[in-house]
Order: sequence, then structure tokens, then C-alpha cells
Amino acid sequence: MSFKFIKQLNVMDCGPACIKMIAQYYGRNYSLETLRRLSGYSKQGTTMFELSKLSEKIGLRPRGVQLSPESLLYIDYPVILHWKNNHFVILLKISKFGYVKVADPAIGIVTYNKEEFLQGWLTSNNKRGNALLVEVSPKFYEQEGDGGKYTLTFGFFLTYLNQVKPQIIAIFAAFIFTLMIQMVTPFIMKSTIDIGIEGRNFGFIELVTIAQIVLMISSTVVGFIRSRISLRMANILNLSILSDFWIKLSRLPISYFDRYHTGDTMKRLGDHGVIQSFMTNTAINILTSIINFVLYSIILVSFNIQLFIIFLVGNFFYFLWIRAFMGVRRKLNHQGFELGAKNQSNTIELIQGMQEIKLNNAEHIKRWRWEGLQTTLFQFGFKMMNYNQVQSAGGLLISQIKDITLSLIVAKLVIDGQISFGTMVSVQYIIGQLSGPISSFIGLVQSSQDAKISLERLNDIHEVEEEEAKNRIFVNHLPENPNQMKLSSVSYTYPGAESAVIEGVNLDIPIGKMTAIVGESGGGKTTLLKILMKSYDDFKGTINIGDSDFKKISPSYWRSISGFVIHDGYIFNDTIGNNIALGDETPNKDWIIECCNLANIYEFIGSLPNGLETIIGSEGVGISQGQKQRILIARALYKKPKFLFFDEATNALDVNNETIILNNLKKHIVNKTVIVIAHRLSTIKDADQILLMKGGQVMERGNHNELIELKGEYWSLVRKQIVY
Repeated sequence: MSFKFIKQLNVMDCGPACIKMIAQYYGRNYSLETLRRLSGYSKQGTTMFELSKLSEKIGLRPRGVQLSPESLLYIDYPVILHWKNNHFVILLKISKFGYVKVADPAIGIVTYNKEEFLQGWLTSNNKRGNALLVEVSPKFYEQEGDGGKYTLTFGFFLTYLNQVKPQIIAIFAAFIFTLMIQMVTPFIMKSTIDIGIEGRNFGFIELVTIAQIVLMISSTVVGFIRSRISLRMANILNLSILSDFWIKLSRLPISYFDRYHTGDTMKRLGDHGVIQSFMTNTAINILTSIINFVLYSIILVSFNIQLFIIFLVGNFFYFLWIRAFMGVRRKLNHQGFELGAKNQSNTIELIQGMQEIKLNNAEHIKRWRWEGLQTTLFQFGFKMMNYNQVQSAGGLLISQIKDITLSLIVAKLVIDGQISFGTMVSVQYIIGQLSGPISSFIGLVQSSQDAKISLERLNDIHEVEEEEAKNRIFVNHLPENPNQMKLSSVSYTYPGAESAVIEGVNLDIPIGKMTAIVGESGGGKTTLLKILMKSYDDFKGTINIGDSDFKKISPSYWRSISGFVIHDGYIFNDTIGNNIALGDETPNKDWIIECCNLANIYEFIGSLPNGLETIIGSEGVGISQGQKQRILIARALYKKPKFLFFDEATNALDVNNETIILNNLKKHIVNKTVIVIAHRLSTIKDADQILLMKGGQVMERGNHNELIELKGEYWSLVRKQIVY
């Protein structure tokens, strides 16, 4: 069985990538998205235990063990290893000379010596390392997998070229014109020497010189126009491709952004640039290089076929020499990226954490660690330089030997009278023109590989089903005058978790009333709220508003009639007015002011020089956590919502501000459905219904007085806060 390497597409993708490689090795192909979903992939990645459970789900038989280095010689490969305490790799082979071959999803297939391998694999006790042995069970072959095929192809991106057809035609016309000039050049050079110089015909030389000047000016003008057209084409393509990507991204479920790192999404923005560059630059350059190579080869063959054969043989050895270093350079590039990332993180940590470092007298320790990392970077740079020097020196030697050999042969041909001196100069020019396409062909290998990896990463986004997929039917209205929102046997389990975070919840939420949810942390309050906010749509059970199925209500419509204040709400780098009227192209200033008064923030805004036009956010005026929460409350009210969801919306406010806002809201939220999560019981004491959640279930239900009389969990919480 052959082993095919799969590169991880996200920062924390190493676990699913390892399982994909092993499943593929044994004959079943799964997409990374499927394996992520089955493993419970999150921003924290996966654990060895979660990989074990994932293996079982696809029919493999896993066994987590701690092994000594000697025992690795007696196990069946491939096997998953826990690498450097934060990564997973696959052990492929240990040679009799002690070299270890490893498939690292972040790098590629790498060969380590014994010392390097043990340093990466062994745990801190330096005696044993963690491994996941994986065997095949009959159940594995009963499952068909999902094909693991990429839905995106280069053909998808080539469709964008339809909108730049005029630019493509113009670029190729410019290329043909430039090529014709280049084709004429060797013959002009030959004629100048053979007819003009050797024939002592200065008039001919003058004529040829004028012709060359005209051609040079024409070529320069055409090149100038071609560059401008190419830039315009690249901008059109880049804007179209990225715009469609943002459209796709905005249609993904909110849960997607809970699972993936921001850096992973940012990478995909760069991936679009890689593919766009490959289509507009690399692909066009390769096409022109092929045409150049073919035409100049024909001309060189017409002059002397022996010279053409020697040129090909020399470049063949040059290509083999460059190819021999590609594996080493790939490994070094990834190591350099890893060290660079560590250095960047370490530097940022030193700057951002300087206050804590000084308060704890840790300056020396942190500086020593930084200096140790700089030493490692220096050693790596020296190692990289050694390889670069060897590769460059070898390549230069091969190239020079080829050029010297060609020069000797051409000189001998001139001496023997087989070719003229003008032909010799023309041949040198032709060989120079042929060297360019050779370099382009070598660069094509790496460029196409990068484009393919980028395509795979982008496919990760396009494989995720959109929140309002075309194959699902949604409604954009609510039933008239519904009495309640009814939850029946609602359960939710986070991907990969063993137990449900909320389980079997049955309750009625009255429409037009205020419902408060309280309880200790981890009881399922926020998860329940996120289900009601349509952030999580993959819950079990049913939710109905009147006679309408909650799952069939359009998420975009639901959010248009709902206001949300979550504890980690985001303030954009924009004016206060635009932050409040978020999503409104023509903000109503009077209503913004009214909402600010309701949220008790307008007095603060009025004290600012530019009022509502004051820029806040990362590059604007700094605001406190309490001011941020009040702006978020104003943002939620601005939508004039029928439903309001508050998750710890006033926890950063002082008692005075909280009291004022709650009194303001009491008048404003009449006949609105309000669902509030709070730890401060003073916030929800006057709620029409209070739900106490514990262990993912609703333990108590009623208003404040009823629950106090019950003397249960709610009563205990009230006693702790002395709220009566």
C-alpha cells in the first residue's frame, strides 16, 4: 500500500489530517471537513482521546499507548505520534541506520536523525512518548467514506477570465508583437556583422541601427501598455474573486467562526491572491515561455542542432541539481516559518506583557529566553545559508560549464568555417533567450504546488453548507399574535463532546414578556441563548413559535427582528453613530439619540468634541467596558426589535447606571419578548419568568416571589447576594 501525504489546511488541523492520511492509506477517502466535524474540531484543535474516538467512528481500531524508543521497532506502521506536546505526526519508517521518516501535516514527509526525532517525540521525562496505534477493523471497509474530493477546481476560477477577455486579447496581441521583434533580433545581429561589418558597408549598419531604434521604441511602448493592461486585469480579477469570497463567508453559519481561528480565514484571503497570481502571471508567463522556447529552439536547430542538444543536456543536469535540494529547502522553509512565528509571538509577548514582567521581576528570565531564541534563529540562518551556497555554487558551476562548452563549440565552428561570426553572436543571443523559459519551467513546479494547496484550503470554505442553503426552504414571517415560544426536548452537544451541554429542555417562553435565565457557570445558559439567537442550528428536539417551526425561520429575517447584546460584543473602528446604527445605510440621528438616552450613554457622548461622529474602536477614542456595553445596548435597541437577547448585558455597569438603564428599558420593552442571562439577580428580579439552569436542565421556573417561596436553588443564589 502506498502512502499519500496530506497537508493540514488550518493551524489546528494536524489531527484530522493524520486520520485522513491513515484512512487513505488503507483505502478509504474522507474530506477534512467531514473528519473535523466527526472529531469535534474547535479552535483548540483535537486531543489524542478525540482522535481515538474519531478513528472508531470511521471503523478503525485505535489504542493509545506510551512507548519507549526501542519498542517503536516492533510496531506496525503507520502510527500517530504526539509531537512536541502540541502537534500530531505519523511515523512511517525507522531505517536500520537510525533515520526516522515522519509525515508531518504542517511540513511534509521529513527524515530526522535519531537525536532530532527523540527530541520532538519524547515527553518531559525523556523516556517515553505518546502514540496512537491504529488497526483496521471490518467495519472500516463497510463504510464508503465521502470521496474526499475537492469541489473547487481551477476551472471554477477560470470562469472569472470571461470578464477580462478584452484585456487578455490585448495582452496576447502585445506579446505577439514583442515576440516578433525578438525573433527578428538575432537575424538583425547576424546581418549587421556579416554584411555590415565584414562587408564594410556602413550605410547598411546605419539603416539597421535606425530599424533597431524604431523596434526598441515600439517594444518599450507596447511593454508599457501591456503592463497597464495586466495591472487592470489583475485588479478586476482580484476584486471579483475576493468579493465572491466575502459573500460566501458572510453566508456561513455563526458556528463556523466559533470553530476556526481568525488566522485560518486570513490565510484564505492570501490564497485567493496566490491563485489569482497563478492565473494572471504564472500561467500567462508559462504560456509565453513555451512559445518562446519552441520558436527559439527551432531557430537554434536551424543554425546548428548539435548546439541545441548540448544546451538541453546542460539544463537537464541543472534541473536535476535544483530538484535535489527541493526537499531539504521545503523542510528548512517550514522550520524557518515556525521559528519566525515563535520569534514574532515572543516579541509581541515581551512588549504587551512588559507591565506584568516588571511587576514580577521577570525581566532577566524573559530576556534570556528571548536571547536563546535569537541564538537558535542565528544557527538556523547559518544552516540555511550553507544549503543556499551549495545549491547556488553547484547550479552556477553547471551553468558555466554548459556556457563554456557551447562557447568552445561555437568558436570551433567559426574557425572551421561552418558558421559565420555573425551567426556565433546570434547563437549566443538565442541561448540567452532560451535560458529564461527554462527558469520559468523550474519555478512552475513550486507555483503550481502552492496554487493547489491554496485551492484545497479554499475548498474548505466552499464545502461548508451555507446558513440559508438553496436546498432548504425558509420562511420570512412569524405567525400572527403567537402566545409563546415552545421548546420540546431540546438538547445540544458541542462537536466532539461526550455529554450534552443542555439536555431535554422543555419550557414555554411567553411572547411579549421578560424571561430571565440564571444559574451557575457551565449550566447551559449561554448555549440555550445561542440556540434561540440562531447561532447554533444543529440542536435536537423542536422549537415552535406559535405553529411555526423555529428551524424553518430564515436566520437573516430572525436577526432583523431581534436585538442582541452579548458579553463579548464587538465595537468597530468607526463613529459612535455608525456603531449604533450598524447595518443601516441611512441612519436616523434622532432615533440614535433616543437609543443613547435609553442606554444612559448620551451624556458621555455629548462630552466628546465630535459627539456621535467621534471615532471609537481600535484606532479611535478609548472607552471603558461599561461604556462599551451601553453602546451595545443602544445598538440592539436601534433595530426596534420584537425580540431582545441580553447575555450579561449590564455586568460591567455600576449599580447607578444599571438602575437607570433598567428603569428606562421597562418603559421601552413593553410587549417585547426579552430573554436575559444575568448573574446579578437585581437585573432580573422583576422578570415575568425566571429559569434556573443547572447541569444543562431547567431546575426551577417561576417569578421571583414564587421561587423565593420554593426555597430551592434560586433562593440559595438570592441569599448569597442578599437580594430581596
